[in-house]
Amino acid sequence: GVRLVVHGVALSKGSVAAVNVYLPGNDKPVLVKGKIVWVKNNKGELETGLTIESIDKGKKSDILDYVYGEWRKKNKKNSKWISPPD
Repeated sequence: GVRLVVHGVALSKGSVAAVNVYLPGNDKPVLVKGKIVWVKNNKGELETGLTIESIDKGKKSDILDYVYGEWRKKNKKNSKWISPPD
């Protein structure tokens, strides 16, 4: 799943949503479809939890590669352990 912060859109728990995800360095969005599982108003921002039900075929790995790369960067900055070279 994924947590989203949305503006100007009325969403409710149980509704279906389609989101275009733009990855850095790629002009074409990845279409992600899912169901809203929670909605929370946090200081004027609407936060929602989306359970992913489908992702454009062939693009799922692009998202996973990007997220993993970002996680590794963050993990290296906060780690006291020596990481193996890439």
